[in-house]
Amino acid sequence: MNQFYLKSFFQLQDKIAMQGKDISPRYLYDELLNWGRLLSDSKNLSIKNLHTDYFLYFDGLDLADYFFQPLWYNLNDIVENDFLKIKPRELKNAVVVVRDMIWELVVFKSNRECKILPNNCMRVFTDKLKEQLFFCCDMCDYTEDINRKEVLINRLLLPATIQHIRRNNILPCIFHGDNE
Repeated sequence: MNQFYLKSFFQLQDKIAMQGKDISPRYLYDELLNWGRLLSDSKNLSIKNLHTDYFLYFDGLDLADYFFQPLWYNLNDIVENDFLKIKPRELKNAVVVVRDMIWELVVFKSNRECKILPNNCMRVFTDKLKEQLFFCCDMCDYTEDINRKEVLINRLLLPATIQHIRRNNILPCIFHGDNE
């Protein structure tokens, strides 16, 4: 059963590779999330749980609220290096690759540096009511509020929306590389 989904992962890689440099972040997001949703159709509970554990978070997002512009990443680089070159041997590894790609596309990476790991830019989140903003480091989980005060989070955070980013003049992380 795992082999069916792993094979579909490789087929998705081929499909994305054929798109070449013409791929858009939104198209990639949709393709990746649709692959993740395939797992929820499985009759195998452990495969179904992979969807719940890794993709359910993204299912409830209103995609009109998010950027889908390669502002803080080089789309061609992440597609090539973080997706197409990866050849997982197990389904769970493929799931993690897809989840990480989706994360990169939808969770805005600001130019705010982490106080613990200063060379890492922090991602921007909001609470369920979309009232507060939080900046979180991917590497060490350090989290602070909009006023740069450290906070401990014990609730689900959602990716900050376009409105949050614009209203608060949050600039994207500047990556090093070609943005073609």
